[in-house]
Amino acid sequence: MTIPATSHASAPAKFILFGEHAVVYGEPALAAPLQSIRAHATISASSAKDPSGLFITADDIYLRCLYGDLMPTHPIAATIRGVLQTIGSSQEPRAHLSLSSAIPVSAGLGSSAATSAAVAQALARFLHRELSANQVSDLVYEVEKLQHGIPSGIDNTVIAHEQTVFFTKTNKTEFLKLTRPLTFLIADSGERSSTKETVAGVRERYKREQKTYQAWFDDIGNITRAARTAVSHGDSELLGKLMLRNQELLEAIGVSCPSLDRLVKAALRAGVSGAKLSGSGAGGHIIAHVHPRQADHVVSRLRAAGARNVFLTELTANTHDS
Repeated sequence: MTIPATSHASAPAKFILFGEHAVVYGEPALAAPLQSIRAHATISASSAKDPSGLFITADDIYLRCLYGDLMPTHPIAATIRGVLQTIGSSQEPRAHLSLSSAIPVSAGLGSSAATSAAVAQALARFLHRELSANQVSDLVYEVEKLQHGIPSGIDNTVIAHEQTVFFTKTNKTEFLKLTRPLTFLIADSGERSSTKETVAGVRERYKREQKTYQAWFDDIGNITRAARTAVSHGDSELLGKLMLRNQELLEAIGVSCPSLDRLVKAALRAGVSGAKLSGSGAGGHIIAHVHPRQADHVVSRLRAAGARNVFLTELTANTHDS
């Protein structure tokens, strides 16, 4: 078999529109790809002078080592192992794997899942295989379990399929088609948190006040179901109202924080129809639904309120950014 000189793959970030945390308890969630920021993986064939095996360079996380030197639970090692098992290969190639990503880490944008997805497809292509979206999703989910305990499954699904999804843990995922474009701003607070720790904190509070928290999760689920119709039909007015109500409930379950509250308020003062935190909370980012003409003004207000970065994305019928 002739090994290609290089192979490349990339995967987008993701953001949650509705349903974070409640999705862990059986309620649906809405999430979408953020195409403008991506993780990239490139594999190049090594020369005879290079070390044997698969050498990994990921300057973003200060990683330079052989695949065989990584702990088995390291996400990159787990991804490589998963690909080799999936395609029935017993040995990693003699090659150089280079990783880079524009996705902020620990910000709820799916950085780890996107990196795993990019690595998986790049390695498969280097070995003359093309993984299906379902194969990538399943593989990334197994890697995510090593990092997040019991992940919802949203990140791997959205990132592998690169589509807006209506997701539940128990039912078949629905890929949404939009009749009108919708524009969002994603504002990074710059404050980092652990998804695993935040989810665990909610679970502890849920155990102490199960009846109250279950009612809040039920409400979030109903909001998300209504949002499925609003997103599909491009109903900006309803979408904004649902975002505000979802934010109130996320504050109630204790996953918002001052930096996120400040960004939500700044977006609302700038005239957006709706804004809310997105992801696990306790840091990370917010999303705001905007009209394209007001985007520059809202970006300015968000930066003035402390946003580290602001990304614009437009969801269209094919879910790709303009």
